[in-house]
Amino acid sequence: MFYEVEYPQPEPGQKQISALVVLNPAESRRLLAKATVALPEVQNAYKNGMIIIARGITTAFISEELFGIKVEPKAEQTVGAVFGGITNANAGPPPCTWHVIRKGKVVEGADSNVEILNFGPDDVFIKGANAIDPEGNAGIFSSSVKGGTIGMCWPIVTPRGSHLIMPVGLEKLCPQLLRQRNIPASIILNTVPDCRQKWLR
Repeated sequence: MFYEVEYPQPEPGQKQISALVVLNPAESRRLLAKATVALPEVQNAYKNGMIIIARGITTAFISEELFGIKVEPKAEQTVGAVFGGITNANAGPPPCTWHVIRKGKVVEGADSNVEILNFGPDDVFIKGANAIDPEGNAGIFSSSVKGGTIGMCWPIVTPRGSHLIMPVGLEKLCPQLLRQRNIPASIILNTVPDCRQKWLR
């Protein structure tokens, strides 16, 4: 779902000006990272609770904004990626291992599979996505037998009322996402033109 935004109304006698801004994916991710870190849910969890940041390129930008560090190469921060129409996995260690934060402090050497068991309603899990539809529903590739990262966090975050924040840019727009949610990804990628075009960049 998208956050509601209120646009400022011009005062009497002022002219309203509109602008169209086009961002490349890296610029979009930087803007998403700044917005994610500024969310009240994230700010509260940072000060009073726990945040887990999943591996990913978009979340690498979030780590940079949250900690004031540089994460390079960002492509190494992800586990799975799609390159040239083929799904790939990164088996190497990520350049940034700061992914669990408790009350403003990084938990060194933390295992997010263990730390998430302590989640409560004010805690935040931040995870990127592979697709988004016009209503704000996010889509995720899940090729692991255990459902990957989303399979690990969903059964805990949902019943506990924790916050799952999924920053994703509109370059991953897939208008037919809800219709395709129960179809294996391999079928979607080979038969649905708008998803093939968007997901296989």
